[in-house]
Amino acid sequence: MKALIEGGEEEIDIEQYFDLNAFGEYDVEFLYVLMELLAVQEKINRADAYMFGKIIEELLETDRDIFKIISTAGFGGRRGVNMANRNFNTWLSGFRDSIADYGYYIDFEKVHRNVDGIKVELNILNSLIGSKNIKEDFEVLIKKYPETLKCIPLLLAVRANEIYCQDENGGFMYQFNFGKYPPNSHAHYERYAYFMEHTGLFDLLENHIINNLVDYVTGVET
Repeated sequence: MKALIEGGEEEIDIEQYFDLNAFGEYDVEFLYVLMELLAVQEKINRADAYMFGKIIEELLETDRDIFKIISTAGFGGRRGVNMANRNFNTWLSGFRDSIADYGYYIDFEKVHRNVDGIKVELNILNSLIGSKNIKEDFEVLIKKYPETLKCIPLLLAVRANEIYCQDENGGFMYQFNFGKYPPNSHAHYERYAYFMEHTGLFDLLENHIINNLVDYVTGVET
C-alpha cells in the first residue's frame, strides 16, 4: 500500500498542487492518500464496485452537477435510478426543517453519568470551598487524595488529562492522570498549587464564588 501511494504521488507530480494547501482544512497529500485508501477498500470489498470511480469521473467533468455527485456518493445510482432526471426541488422539499428532537440539545443521561463518575472526588475538593489557607489545604488534600487531580481540567471546561500553560516564568505541561503521574514531591505539589492559583481556581473556591463543585461541573458538562 505504501509503495502504491508513493508511486502514485510521483506519477502525478503531487507537489505541483501544494499551493492548494493554503485553502481548506486538509492538505493535498492527505486527500490523495484518502482517495487511494477509498479506492483500494472499494475493490477489496467488491470486485465489481464502482461508486468511488463514478464520483471521480463526475468531479472531472467540465460541467459538474453537484446533485448528481451527491446522489452517486449516496448510492442512489445503484438502484437503477437515473439521478440526472430527478427533480431537485422535489427532492429538497422532502427535507425536514431540522434534525433536532427534544433530546438533541443536551444529553442529560450522559451528563449525569459523567458527573457521577467523579462525584466522590468532587466532594473531596468541596472541602476547599471557603478555605482560609487554600494553598496549604490543597497541597495536603492532593497528597492524601491524588485521584482528585483528574477533576481539575474539567473545572476549566477542558476534557483532557494534560494542560500546557506558560507565563513569564516559563512553560509546563501539567499532567492530571494521577495513576500515571502522581504527585511525589513538595515541588510537585507547589507546581499544582501554582496552576490552581494562576488559573483562578483558588479564587473560585476560596471566595465562595461557587458553593458546590458537583453542581458546577454539571453545569460545565451541559
